Amino acid sequence: MNDEAKPAEGVVDSRPGVMGIHATRAVEFLKHGKPGDTVTRERMADIIGRSCKPQEQGYGNVLSAINRVEVDFRVVWRWVRSIAAWKCLDDSERLGVTKDAKRGAVKKVRRGMRVAGTIDVASLSDEEKKEYGMVVAASGVMALCGGSGFVKRLEQVDKPKEPDMGRLIELMR
Repeated sequence: MNDEAKPAEGVVDSRPGVMGIHATRAVEFLKHGKPGDTVTRERMADIIGRSCKPQEQGYGNVLSAINRVEVDFRVVWRWVRSIAAWKCLDDSERLGVTKDAKRGAVKKVRRGMRVAGTIDVASLSDEEKKEYGMVVAASGVMALCGGSGFVKRLEQVDKPKEPDMGRLIELMR
C-alpha cells in the first residue's frame, strides 16, 4: 500500500478486509490463548472497549477476531454456554468442532441434493446442464464421503489420508 492510501494516524481503516481497532484488540488478546484459557463477555468488553453481548457490535468484532486467530495463529476459541465464556480449545475439543462441522456440511449437501432432484434438466440451457452435472457430481461425492457407511468402511483403513483428486476424478469418468 502506498503512503497516500494509508489512513491518518489513529483513524480506523474502513476498507473491506481491514480490521477495525476493536477487532484488532481482540486478536491481540486471543492470539496468545493457551488450551483451557477462558474469557468472559465482560472481560472481553474491557479489552476491546465495547459491549460483547449478542446483537451488539463488539460481539461481531470478537467473532471476526476468533476467525482471524484460527487462520493466522492456529488458536481456536469457542463459546461454552455452561461457563458463559469463550474458551481456548485443546486438541480433543478441536476434533469435536471438526466433527460437528462435517456433520453440518453433510446435512446441507444432502438438502441441496434433494433440491437438485426436483430440477427439470431438460428445461436448462446447455451451459446450465453442464453446471448441473458438475454440481450434482461434486455434491454426490461430498454426501457419499460424509455418510456413516463410508466412515465405517474408512475405519477399516490402517492410516486414512486425504484423497488424491486426480484419482477421484478418474473414478467419475
